[in-house]
Amino acid sequence: GWCVNFWLVRGVLGSTQPRLLAQWLCCECVVLAALKLLLEGSLRFWRRGFEGVVPSIVVNTMILLSSLAAPCPLLRFPGMLGPSLFVVIIAYGLVVNPLMLIKGISLLDEKGLVGLPVSMLWTVLVVATLVAVLGLALMFGFMKPKYRSTFYKHHTIRQYVEELWEERTWSSRYGPGKDCSRADIVESVATWTWPLGNKVGLWMNENWAEWEEKPPTFFIDGWIANVARLTKGDDGRTGSGDAETDSRIMLARGASEGQFALEG
Repeated sequence: GWCVNFWLVRGVLGSTQPRLLAQWLCCECVVLAALKLLLEGSLRFWRRGFEGVVPSIVVNTMILLSSLAAPCPLLRFPGMLGPSLFVVIIAYGLVVNPLMLIKGISLLDEKGLVGLPVSMLWTVLVVATLVAVLGLALMFGFMKPKYRSTFYKHHTIRQYVEELWEERTWSSRYGPGKDCSRADIVESVATWTWPLGNKVGLWMNENWAEWEEKPPTFFIDGWIANVARLTKGDDGRTGSGDAETDSRIMLARGASEGQFALEG
């Protein structure tokens, strides 16, 4: 229902005023980006390796355009659109589509174009809107109550990473255990999303010596090298919090790189 609405009203408007449609889409993307910046505090993407300026622009543009065309529930994920912005997109689409169709039909009349069944356009819009609303109602009705708030409650990517840091006790990459989960977080998400209070550094500082004596599943050359690169930030949240631990990380990284060279 949502996709039909989107393409119907924009197709009618674009057939008469393509420049106006392009301007409308640009304004929508700019407003959405501004709202995301306001809610998240950053337009950088959350995934490590994609937090740079160019990757963030490309990924965010794709997210914004896809959210307008077909707001998939996955887009409510913090760091994508987020729950609070997701519900705004839903409400916006339901309100703006009839207005865009009115504008498109008025332009058709002004140009004197004939042969387009205006009544059918409105019928399709009404039916598609009812289907979209019914789908939303069924989704919420059959959903477990504890997950309903994930579609509208404000939740930033920083808050989500903080929750994972404190509560998650498993990692699909390294196996069960809170340390395995945290090691996966450090390696997977951009440093700007890391928990505040230098929790990452303090965690490494407290456990590094023990990991050297009895290495856990994640304490491998690749992870050590990645951590060595990530703990050189200057935002107050990415160092280990201890000069001795920093030295150990760099020595471990040097040893692992030397091993790679020998193996190569």
